[in-house]
Amino acid sequence: EFSLNQNNAGTIAAICWRLEGLPLALELAAAQVRFLAPATLLQRLDRILQSSGARDLPPRQQTMWATLDWDHDLLSPEERTAFRSLGVFAGGFTLPAAEVVVAEEPGSEGKTLDLVGQLVEKSLVMAEGGAANDTTRYRMLEPVREYSFQHLEESGEQHAIRARHADYFSMLAEQAAPGLKGADQLTWLDVLSEEHDNLRAALGYLLDQGATDQAGQIGWNLWLFWSL
Repeated sequence: EFSLNQNNAGTIAAICWRLEGLPLALELAAAQVRFLAPATLLQRLDRILQSSGARDLPPRQQTMWATLDWDHDLLSPEERTAFRSLGVFAGGFTLPAAEVVVAEEPGSEGKTLDLVGQLVEKSLVMAEGGAANDTTRYRMLEPVREYSFQHLEESGEQHAIRARHADYFSMLAEQAAPGLKGADQLTWLDVLSEEHDNLRAALGYLLDQGATDQAGQIGWNLWLFWSL
């Protein structure tokens, strides 16, 4: 009996956007409207993706998480480590950012390109154009990123990975500050707009950890970006 109307259209659009149009994820969400209002459904999407769907599907396709478990189990140990580490990025990432965050030891950054490429081949990471025409940017579909981040939380590596993520974006903000006042201002505005979710995530982590000096420095370096 569900129908799209003026009151729920915006919420339904937000659900579809969060699920990035993934058919199985949409099917699992749609099944819940029998007993959940769209607004409540939007608030509980992470839990919905772990709930059961159509029983006539193979077990690995009955929940979104089961489908991702199937793909995750096929990864090598190194690929699993890279996959859960990349879940720290909000709104996508560049290869230089991934090299800093994923590399466990100095000098091992070169392996990151291969690992990211393997995850792209397995459709767990997407490659697309970045703010500059000659750059490549990578991202996970949001349901996949939530699954990846859950594995990161369970691994015990969360704080180390989030600290490296925060350090990288602190450095990016520091590099951007003089660029925002020069001839490359438009380029830096594009870069910072593209990385805004990551910068916010870095700020959130630093504030949670009480690293107010580092968080304040990011704010000082970005004030002109936010003002513009």
